[in-house]
Amino acid sequence: MKRHSCSLILLVCSACLYTGCGYAGPEKAVRRELDAIQKLDENTITSFVSYEDVQSAAGQAVGSEPDATDAIKLFFKNFKYHIDSSSQSQDGTAATVTVSITNLDAKALATDLCQAIYQNSLNYGSSADQDTSVSSFSLMKECLDEHDYPMATTTATFHLTGQDNSWKIEANAQLENELAGGLVEYLSDPYLLAPEDILDLTLTPFCNFTAQDWQNYLNISDIFAVGTSQADTIDQLLFQQIAQFFDYEITDTLQDGDTAQATVNITSLDLNAVIESSLGPLRDYGTSTESIRDSEDDFNEKTGQILMDALENNVSSTVTPVTILLYNDGHTWDPVLDESFTDALLGNLDESLSSLNEAVKSD
Repeated sequence: MKRHSCSLILLVCSACLYTGCGYAGPEKAVRRELDAIQKLDENTITSFVSYEDVQSAAGQAVGSEPDATDAIKLFFKNFKYHIDSSSQSQDGTAATVTVSITNLDAKALATDLCQAIYQNSLNYGSSADQDTSVSSFSLMKECLDEHDYPMATTTATFHLTGQDNSWKIEANAQLENELAGGLVEYLSDPYLLAPEDILDLTLTPFCNFTAQDWQNYLNISDIFAVGTSQADTIDQLLFQQIAQFFDYEITDTLQDGDTAQATVNITSLDLNAVIESSLGPLRDYGTSTESIRDSEDDFNEKTGQILMDALENNVSSTVTPVTILLYNDGHTWDPVLDESFTDALLGNLDESLSSLNEAVKSD
């Protein structure tokens, strides 16, 4: 996320500054700068911005130039300004110009954009070799296309130096941020998104997972250790049940500095109910003469079939409260989905397997 933010910051700030102005009067110098921003077209943008520098800062390809150009055009589409005041030093070598800038609400945009960047960084259910990333400029364009942001007025202060009857704006980080309505600062804020926002973004994709997605994510096989040819089928039935029942509810979040913990109710299949429904058939088989005559392989096949039937017929779900920790790494919040989360997904597998093993041993 940091790399995306850096690339976006460089592009926005470069579009705002470095046009190079020598003008008779500090206000005119500032006006020329702001008029250039207000009248942005593709040729103007490409004269302001080095896409190679942006790509280097991002650490990856930033997308096609039209994506970047369109995003910046949309960002400054309703840009307006008003020069409020100006002052000069007595010797005429320095000046300050204060400007009110009206543009779309940069904090609202930054919030949506950081959410989009975070969502894009998730690759649940995807191959590790599959590149699913989208440039920050494409995401910014999507945000601007899809949302009607309110307007906000902020203040920018220009400091200029004068020499030989001309004035030049002194570029600095503060001015860069002010010209973009605070967008630079908002994108750099590791706490812009709350822990519950990040956790919600993390868990939401699971709601649309298929059985195959769950298999890829959990990366486990022969979950019940049946040791027969039925193992794959049983696994698929389990993953289908998780896909059918998964849901979540964030019930509480507590933040303390750069750490946070959230209580989340995870809904998944009720594996105990599955085991309970299989105990009767298992006991009936275990006490039959058939089980005595059957080989070990036949015995495993029969118990595997009973488990398959129980999974296929299961309609029960369960809710398990899980505590999820989040750490702020200086870029954003990082949730830790540990074994307790996995166990909740699997319907409290360890407890259920213990019940199943006890039933098998007793038979």
